[in-house]
Amino acid sequence: MEMVIYRPQTEQQMRSLSGVGERKFDLYGDAFLDLIEEHRTAPGHWVSPA
Repeated sequence: MEMVIYRPQTEQQMRSLSGVGERKFDLYGDAFLDLIEEHRTAPGHWVSPA
């Protein structure tokens, strides 16, 4: 849920989320950051968190 709320854009931001440590970031971090960036830059799809 934190991933959706905070939408991390860097390794440091992602690793500050609960449950994301070195291993999970190593396994999934780059893929998640790429998807978040893709979504963030898609026309009409990015809504800034309140």
